[in-house]
Parts: sequence; structure tokens; C-alpha cells
Amino acid sequence: MIAEAVTAFCIWRLFSSYLVGRIFTVDAVAWMERCGVVGLMAVLTSIVGRRVLVLALTGHAALALGTRLLTAFIIPLDLLEIMFCLFVLAVSRIFKAAVEIADDNASIV
Repeated sequence: MIAEAVTAFCIWRLFSSYLVGRIFTVDAVAWMERCGVVGLMAVLTSIVGRRVLVLALTGHAALALGTRLLTAFIIPLDLLEIMFCLFVLAVSRIFKAAVEIADDNASIV
């Protein structure tokens, strides 16, 4: 819950900087990287939290521990969310290179 709120805050700050006109800036790149990293942390905490919840709810059952550990550990939506967060990180690296190129061009002219 907290990780998702922090992710939403980072996205809000990123788009707020876009609305002001700071698109290819170091500030926008930093917020985009934060969005990707915090998003990955949110996905991982969701996976672990789901596992803890399953173990807590089925701890009393007569199932073997191996059976409880193998049920629904990672669902396809988790993989999609991880891929999206990695995509955001990749785009932030591209934007970082664009900022460096823009700064070089500004210093030449």
C-alpha cells in the first residue's frame, strides 16, 4: 500500500514537471528513474505480501508446506508490471542521454 502511494507520488511529480515545461531536464529524468525503481519495489512487495497472506490463511490447513509455497507465487500480471517498470527505467536512461546531448549542444552554441 505504501509502495503504491510512493509510486503515485513520483508519477505525479514527473507529470507536474512536464506540465511546467521541464521535459528533457535532469529533474524530469530523476523523477522518471524514481518511478521505475519505486514501481519495481511496489511489485516485489506485492508478490511477497501475497505470499505472506497465502501462508497466513492456509497455515492451519493440512496441506504440505511445499504445496502452499507453490500456489500462485508470480502471476502473469506481475511479470507485465515488472516489464513496464523496466521499460520506464530504460526510457529514463535514454532521456538521460538526451539531456547530456542537449547540454553539450547548448555549451557549443
